[in-house]
Amino acid sequence: MKIIGFSVAAALSAACLMPAAASATVVLDPHPFLGLPLDPTAQIHNNGTQNATTVFGHTVPGNVGYTFTSPTTLESNGMGHATIGGGWHTLTMTPTNVANAFSAIDFNLNVSGANRQNPFFADITLNHVGGGVTVFDNVSLGNGGNLYHIYGNAGETFSSITFTGWRNVANTTVGNFEDIRQIDVETVFPTTGAVPEPATWAMLLIGFGFAGSAMRRRRVTGPSLA
Repeated sequence: MKIIGFSVAAALSAACLMPAAASATVVLDPHPFLGLPLDPTAQIHNNGTQNATTVFGHTVPGNVGYTFTSPTTLESNGMGHATIGGGWHTLTMTPTNVANAFSAIDFNLNVSGANRQNPFFADITLNHVGGGVTVFDNVSLGNGGNLYHIYGNAGETFSSITFTGWRNVANTTVGNFEDIRQIDVETVFPTTGAVPEPATWAMLLIGFGFAGSAMRRRRVTGPSLA
């Protein structure tokens, strides 16, 4: 029992001494992209011609499905690198399989008439896997300034991203986006099992200790053979 007791105490001490997780930060990185991780390379392609409030795409490579939804009609044409048009005001993108997520995304948002002298602004909202929301408010869009890369620098993953806008420089006019295009993602696939927390390891060791002790007692007190 002394050995088992020492192991449990060591495990509990290790659990208490584990460093706290670093503060999470989600980064909006304008082009040219300077942040890490590197720009994702899996492109979202159209699933053919579609015209509805929900349209579908898939990654190349990987063939991971992504769903685009809006209160208004969306348009997606052809089979190449996806362009989701239709003149929408709000658009949400999610992995089609809810078990998937994404850790990084880049995209090009377009508003008719936007330029450096006449900028437009949008809001971008990301829902985190496991809870939490990040909102980028008043993101500036303009000619040559509408391509962005979003990622978490502390291992965050995302279950959806929503684009809302646009507004003018006076923050008074609300209009529709022309489209979103050049969408690339870094997909996160579900794992087969989670790594136990330090406290869980300690409880497992305690359980193993009790089981080992009981087995030894049965061997000592069992009937002897003649």
